[in-house]
Amino acid sequence: MMKNSRKRKPEPEAEKPTLDALLQEDPAYQEAFDQKVNQLLRSARTRWEREQAHQPDEEEQLEGIRTREQESVQLSREREALEQEKQDFARQRMEVAVGQELQKRGLPAAFAPWLAGDTPEESAENIDTFELLFQEALAAAVTSRMRGTGAPREPNRPRAYSREELRNMSPREINAHWTEVQNALKHNY
Repeated sequence: MMKNSRKRKPEPEAEKPTLDALLQEDPAYQEAFDQKVNQLLRSARTRWEREQAHQPDEEEQLEGIRTREQESVQLSREREALEQEKQDFARQRMEVAVGQELQKRGLPAAFAPWLAGDTPEESAENIDTFELLFQEALAAAVTSRMRGTGAPREPNRPRAYSREELRNMSPREINAHWTEVQNALKHNY
């Protein structure tokens, strides 16, 4: 027997009617469709209302956001204040260390606030420079003082008494100023 090698062509299917066409043809379909749509709408609305009841309303959400932002700003301010205190403390420690180093070198510790840098290396460089300048200024001041100012002073000359002053002197005054009286007598007579 021979097999039929030909395949059968499928018969064309009848065109399927659209939903609108079905609903218009039979009012029972329309009614069933309306009931189904209404039921789905009711269940969707019920689900939506339940979700809304569980979610905080928009004002509560905004209040929560404001509170978190305020807390964040406050925390940021506290961090800045703490950081400033930390920097101030580090600066004070640096000034103390610089003051101790100045004292070790025989320099006035009162200059520590001006010589303290941001880092120990910067402070050490400032101290070295200051020490050099301070020693130079001190040496210049000592040299200037040692030289003195102006012309040298004349030695104290004994007061020269006139003859009239000598005649009016009492013996006690003459004895008190005996050296000057003798010099006056040598030079005036």
